Amino acid sequence: MRIEVKPLREINLEDNFFDSFKASYVDFADWFSRKRDEKAFIVRNGNGIEAFLLLKIEEEDEDYSDIEPAFPKKRRLKVCSFKVALRGMGIGGSFVSITLGIAKAQKVDEIYVTIFDDDVYRRELIRFLAACGFKFHGYKNSQSGCEKVYVREVK
Repeated sequence: MRIEVKPLREINLEDNFFDSFKASYVDFADWFSRKRDEKAFIVRNGNGIEAFLLLKIEEEDEDYSDIEPAFPKKRRLKVCSFKVALRGMGIGGSFVSITLGIAKAQKVDEIYVTIFDDDVYRRELIRFLAACGFKFHGYKNSQSGCEKVYVREVK
């Protein structure tokens, strides 16, 4: 499988792959549209998208008032979206390697991800990220609900 880098405007939001995002995040379609110029890492096959990774650099002055306990001021890389539908191909590990490489190249202090733990696939992702060095930090509240926050230091 080949990982491609594509701006969101070139990715079909109507692909069934995004149904779980739309179900979990009330404003996902609007958010996706606002991020249309951002680039994501994707894996496709003949049936559509099989994996998706979107990252964002956040500076020390980012507003984290919705995260408890509060984040100290640091430069961070946010994992905005991380989903792999095609398992057993090493794509998740490749996505973590991409994330770590960008974090080091951009000289961020931490990487973080927010994630609901309301289904078996997300709990599996949480276990995978924990095995990759992410540690539970706390909670983020939004209009979509309460997500868990996981952090990994970058050394």
